[in-house]
Amino acid sequence: LHQSYTEDILYAAQLYKQLRYNEEAACCYRHYIDHFSKDAEAWFALSDIEKQLKHWNAALVAFLNGISLKDEISSEESYQLARLCQKAELQEAAEFWFIQSLKTTANPQKPLKQLLKLALARKDRNKIQKIITSLEKHVEGFFDREPWKSIRETYLPQLVIETKPVIKPSRKVVQQTLHYFCYSDYPPLKENYITFINFNSNLP
Repeated sequence: LHQSYTEDILYAAQLYKQLRYNEEAACCYRHYIDHFSKDAEAWFALSDIEKQLKHWNAALVAFLNGISLKDEISSEESYQLARLCQKAELQEAAEFWFIQSLKTTANPQKPLKQLLKLALARKDRNKIQKIITSLEKHVEGFFDREPWKSIRETYLPQLVIETKPVIKPSRKVVQQTLHYFCYSDYPPLKENYITFINFNSNLP
């Protein structure tokens, strides 16, 4: 495409996004990405728009395409990926990415809080106890307010002193996260799927 045309379509996408015309912005970004699929920032922008539209699967696909183009994934990006997995009802993948975020974050409250919610939803007493222990250790005053105070009081008698869960990252979960979208209409997902899996080849 002519350079001025691509600049125009990208500018239009950014302007629509700024004006919160999300449908129009998403359309422009998709058209731009059709020709410039290696632009990670465009993928992230599209993901953000799809999230505003509550198109959770589309938002997750766009985000996955964006991070597949990066050399490494930050703690915040792992957290955002986990949240999108939650919205797309991929709870095991969400748990995995919350744990990845927890490993390097300076603010453990966010991923620990979400992990506690997941454990409560599953009624997994063992995990609930471990996460409560971690929250008490790392987040001062977290259980001073409701509903967390009542949750702590419910599970406190079963708490084990200084429990350290051993949770290893699983390459299988990374693969499953992307495999869920192998029939996506967002090009070039298959190519980026391979890139992303190769990038994570150090995982067990």
